[in-house]
Amino acid sequence: MNTEATVDNNFELFEAQRVEEIKDILEEFLRCELYYHCRALEVLGPALMHIGGVDPESARENMREDIEGMNKQLRYT
Repeated sequence: MNTEATVDNNFELFEAQRVEEIKDILEEFLRCELYYHCRALEVLGPALMHIGGVDPESARENMREDIEGMNKQLRYT
């Protein structure tokens, strides 16, 4: 085998190994990103559903009642 053929063969082996390593790195990165975003959806999904169930008028009425109750307590102290 001549030198040029050896170099070509080594280059092909190097390139195949390089591509395989890059593939492994990218797969690991993408799995980590997918895991992160899936966890975010698990946490934020129920929060969004809970927020959707909030009635602004009822919340204002509850706040008004709480303030009135605190004002009454301050007057009697």
